[in-house]
Amino acid sequence: MKYGRTQHPHHRTKNGAAKAVGVRRQYTIRKVPMGVDAALRKAAREHGKSINQTALDALAAGLRLGNQQPQHNDLDFMAGTWKDDPDFDAAIKAQDHVDRATWRS
Repeated sequence: MKYGRTQHPHHRTKNGAAKAVGVRRQYTIRKVPMGVDAALRKAAREHGKSINQTALDALAAGLRLGNQQPQHNDLDFMAGTWKDDPDFDAAIKAQDHVDRATWRS
C-alpha cells in the first residue's frame, strides 16, 4: 500500500496526529493583508532576501526569538576572498583551447 508522507503509520503518534518527520515544517498563510504583503516585499527587496526568509525573520522577531542565529544558506562569506593564482589561470586557459581535429561541426 502506498502512503503519503504523513499517512504512513510510522509518521503518526499514538493518537493519530502527524509527527514532525523532518526538522522543518511547511506553512501556508492565507488572507495576508495588503499592507503586510507590501511591507514584507519592501523589506525583502531592501535586505536582498527572499520573501520566505524575510517572513521567517519577521516571525522570529515577533515571537522574540531574536537570540537565535539567523540561518545563512548563501555564499556571501566568500565575497571578496578571491586571490590571484597564476597556476589556476593557466589551467583554465588550457581548457579554452578547441582541438579542431576532434571537434565536429
